[in-house]
Amino acid sequence: MRPLLRRLFSTAPRPTQPAALTAFPRRRSVAFGAAAGVTLLCVGAAAALRLDAEKEKQEKENKKHETLVVFARDAPLRDARVVADKQVAAVDARGDVRLHCLDNGAAAQTLVVANKDVCQLAVTRDAIVALTRSGRVLSIDRENLKHALSPDASVKPTSDHEILDSVVFDSTAERITAISAGDHHILALSKSGKVYSMSTSTTPDTTNKFCQLGLGEDATATTTVVKNKLYPVVGLPPLIKVTQIATGAAFNVVCAADGSVFTWGSNRYGQLATGNKGKDIAFSASPLKISFPKLDVSMVDGSDFNHRGAADSTTTTCAFIAAGGDSAFFVLDSIESTRVYSVGMGQWGQLGNGNFLHVTNTLIKVPALTGLTEYSEKLNKVVPIRIASITAGPTHAIAILHNPDPNFGRDVYVWGSNDKGQLCRADGKKGNSATPIWMAPIASSSVTQNEGGASQTELKEADSSLANLLWDAKGADRLQVDGPKTLKPSSSDAKTSWWWWWGGGVRVEQAFACGQGLTVLYTKLV
Repeated sequence: MRPLLRRLFSTAPRPTQPAALTAFPRRRSVAFGAAAGVTLLCVGAAAALRLDAEKEKQEKENKKHETLVVFARDAPLRDARVVADKQVAAVDARGDVRLHCLDNGAAAQTLVVANKDVCQLAVTRDAIVALTRSGRVLSIDRENLKHALSPDASVKPTSDHEILDSVVFDSTAERITAISAGDHHILALSKSGKVYSMSTSTTPDTTNKFCQLGLGEDATATTTVVKNKLYPVVGLPPLIKVTQIATGAAFNVVCAADGSVFTWGSNRYGQLATGNKGKDIAFSASPLKISFPKLDVSMVDGSDFNHRGAADSTTTTCAFIAAGGDSAFFVLDSIESTRVYSVGMGQWGQLGNGNFLHVTNTLIKVPALTGLTEYSEKLNKVVPIRIASITAGPTHAIAILHNPDPNFGRDVYVWGSNDKGQLCRADGKKGNSATPIWMAPIASSSVTQNEGGASQTELKEADSSLANLLWDAKGADRLQVDGPKTLKPSSSDAKTSWWWWWGGGVRVEQAFACGQGLTVLYTKLV
């Protein structure tokens, strides 16, 4: 399989030419004129050298901003996660895990897990954790993958039995269906709605320092915790069924089927949303329930345009959660509106409320994503635009709107840190953004690689129906993404092995993965 790779380069203005050195008084002496001419030549040569140095410096600076990666454009993935700077872990259509090292425009890939039918990945600072479709959880110590993350890595697989550790899970009646990663811990969700946690570290300072494992008030940072063992989270109401999980660096957020939300772990930046006016807690070992603002809703008729099926109530429930770094996001759906709230750290603008708040323990509204509406021809009225997803990284976040249209894609908003160009701003600016803004569009022409990703070749037009998924809004000068949709192979696609693997038709959408200074856009199997 040859994943497709493309980068969007932030174009910086050329250094301006210095003013010509012409302010020389006339002299009768030819000798002095000659000397002045020599001086001018020397100064001009020095200026040219300075310009070359500035140009080289600017080119290096531009490379720092090549951090929106269009990944696997002609081959769908089950999942993708940013491992480190210019390093991505991906699960291909067969369920094999490959590590891709993005360096100098090339993508060196290493097959690290084969024939395990992996469906999801979660990446901590210590390990890459894989979840198989059968519910088995595998852990790969990153120390064992240093060679695979090298730009010179080959495409040969490593030995599974040398790097894979089976996670200890004492419950034989439960099957894990989802995982999420913090800096040094993993949160896992079972099919029955129970939540488990595990540490991927053996260092006491990181294992359970902020009680992020949720082992209860009796457990402390010094409590002995076995690495790569799933423990049941203590303190959640016994009758609730958790349907969503999200993790920040050292805290967790879970959402139940009834829309109730609980948080626990570190509260250093107020990310637990306690709302305390005075002195706040530093952390919580037990889940705390979040209280959301109520909304008065006047029911005009019985029609409900809410694709998540929010209850007909004046009390708004949470429909979607996301977390990353030290920030959390909550999407609240009611019959007539969608509201987005954030909490925690916003030093780089990642809270999206228009301010660069360092700490907040109170839910704050994200105005640019709240109260959006459009006219529905089907219902013959104005309806709310829902949020399809929010992907949160350590310092930036991306939202995809739920506004599908046969002639247009879904709008994408991005905000937070842009220190390495990861926002790919449509306005061309390079600064951080505390307000959700549009991303720059992606050209419809594609870039592919030869075997091993050693070189790139421009194509006139992509033949693959998957490659044609990526496109920009017609005349809107902003990125829009496609899906979910069912695709059938074209004449050239039918020859590839992954189409055969999925029986000749797949349902895909475009999704994002966020890491430190890196944004990845890829085609995902759904």
